[in-house]
Amino acid sequence: MIEVVYFAWVRERIGEARESHETSAKTVRDLIEELKHKQERYAVAFSDLSAIRVAIDQDLVDMDSSIENAKEVAFFPPMTGGCQTHLPKVIRMWARLSHFVGSCAMMNWAA
Repeated sequence: MIEVVYFAWVRERIGEARESHETSAKTVRDLIEELKHKQERYAVAFSDLSAIRVAIDQDLVDMDSSIENAKEVAFFPPMTGGCQTHLPKVIRMWARLSHFVGSCAMMNWAA
């Protein structure tokens, strides 16, 4: 089981901020193919992979990276502006915020 997290317009197209997903995928690209076959909304969200970035356990990776032993895979749009050296920090901040929002929703704190 792997946690899959979605940010920005990827989240909007899929309709969820995060989900647990049982997978036999070996790479990020394989995982995306599994998700695309899950429902049409995933196929739409992942229709242009050049517009999506990915992080495994909060480390920026490419689409052919292994997800073996990964706990979390996050998908988000490319970021523009700013210094690229801050990307890992931004990804961690997004992950924490996503986790917090998800926790609030589970406790009915978020409307």
